[in-house]
Amino acid sequence: MCVVLVLECILSPRCARKQPYKLLGVSFIFFSAGVLVYLAIPGLNGSPLIFTLLPFLPLMFRLLIWEEKEEEAELRRHESGFFDYHNILLQSYAYIFLGAIIASIFWYSVLMQYSPDTAHAAFDNEIDEISAIAYTVNQTDPATGNAIRPDFFSLLFSHNMQVLALMLLFSLLYGVGSLYLLLWNASVIGIFIAQRMAEQGVVTGLFGSFLGLVPHGIFELSAYFVASIAGGVFSVAVMRRHLERPELKSVLFDSFVLVLISIALLFLGALVESTY
Repeated sequence: MCVVLVLECILSPRCARKQPYKLLGVSFIFFSAGVLVYLAIPGLNGSPLIFTLLPFLPLMFRLLIWEEKEEEAELRRHESGFFDYHNILLQSYAYIFLGAIIASIFWYSVLMQYSPDTAHAAFDNEIDEISAIAYTVNQTDPATGNAIRPDFFSLLFSHNMQVLALMLLFSLLYGVGSLYLLLWNASVIGIFIAQRMAEQGVVTGLFGSFLGLVPHGIFELSAYFVASIAGGVFSVAVMRRHLERPELKSVLFDSFVLVLISIALLFLGALVESTY
């Protein structure tokens, strides 16, 4: 508990809103702390992500409250555009995500160098997910003669929509619940990149992974960030207002639009990825 409190105090919500790029370093520290706590408990099953998530909860919850208050104030003043008051939170999620990717690459590479069994134990779920994705990709038929592979597109879009639905559900029920899924996806991507770097060399593996992930990943990750904001802000609005104040309707409409944007981004992401 003391460790969590110390880590949570590294960055205040006010500082995070003024300088969201600092969340990249905070994310790396929180992820590293999660791995170290996991390794320090002998015989522990599961994932280090739960220990990564814990110090994030107070910070992200207060950021969502701040975001919801800012949205309410801007709606009253009519001074900002639709995304103006969401920009900081979008950046916050992006930096947290990137920090978790870098940390997962680092820790998987270090553990594989000194203790492969420990690496596989700590990141077993991510390794299984990467294998399942590779198997699914290999099962689709690339020789369709079309620029877009319809079977692969349908598979990708339906899978990503399931993830989006879970993120919305987690956000609505727990406020910052979607953060766990964001960290999970970041960890999977990080392990994938680390594996390619080990197989192909640092430069080739990193560059190849970048080319393979970025074109469609920009759309998919943006969709998840936007959905997390939509569910989180609405959840906080309900908690603060108890369905009594008129601004809740505006927040509900705002969240609905954000969800539609998320779905459109996932559609574009699946469209791009199905052309590989």
